[in-house]
Amino acid sequence: VMEIVNSYSDKFQQVSIDEAYLDVSDKCINFKEVRDLAEKLKEEVHKKVGITISVGCAPTKSIAKIASDYNKPNGITIVEQYQIKDFLKDLDITKIPGIGKKSKIYYNKKGIKTIGDIINLTLPKMIQFFGKNGKLAWNIANGLDNREVKEFTAERRSISKERTFYEDTSDFMLILSKLDKINELIHEYVYKNKIYYKTVSLKIRLEGFLTYTRAHSFIHHIQDRKKVLQVITELAAQFSAMNKKVRLVGIKLSNLKKSPNTSQKTIITYLKN
Repeated sequence: VMEIVNSYSDKFQQVSIDEAYLDVSDKCINFKEVRDLAEKLKEEVHKKVGITISVGCAPTKSIAKIASDYNKPNGITIVEQYQIKDFLKDLDITKIPGIGKKSKIYYNKKGIKTIGDIINLTLPKMIQFFGKNGKLAWNIANGLDNREVKEFTAERRSISKERTFYEDTSDFMLILSKLDKINELIHEYVYKNKIYYKTVSLKIRLEGFLTYTRAHSFIHHIQDRKKVLQVITELAAQFSAMNKKVRLVGIKLSNLKKSPNTSQKTIITYLKN
């Protein structure tokens, strides 16, 4: 299912085994086109996999998720920007991600039972009642959610790839060639997702399964494939005098951060099966 879903947009984020987001801003100019795309996707999934999915379409991830639950198990719910408050106002507050059965009790004690009750409160009052969780709930209720659809998440601590040689080798040029290819693959992802990093690590496994790591940290976060290759080459050279064959090499980029200049998306589709 996810392979089919992913084929409908380059901006894809799987959040669980059966849930995913798509950003279709670059494919659809209005919500009529979004609905047509959602119908086509549902039809393809049902034809090829034999199951139904529900689709929620909205300007933000949080509203799209709520919409996907609105018309289950085989529906499409479209919520345009001007419809958000009317769509949400009568829904139970537990429809907001992060408000569960336990936290609902505290909201109810304040007279807050529907999302409309949250909409009618001021942001300072919500913060006074519930702190940062109140701010998050208020923002969602008012359609203020600028999270992007992206595979990379802030919680991810590193990006790495490694490769094993068919045969252990002492050919330093072959080793560097393999590292160059790994570095190229990692940076395709890095550039696409606007990720910056501060630390570069080399992993090398010698014959006899002796495994070593070496790392280098830059002063600032960077995004530079050539500079990483230069560092990795210098780190790998430290092992050339050991006179042992190499079995595996790998590169890891860590201490990550996202570019602050990533543009905000406008139309987000959330799918659930």
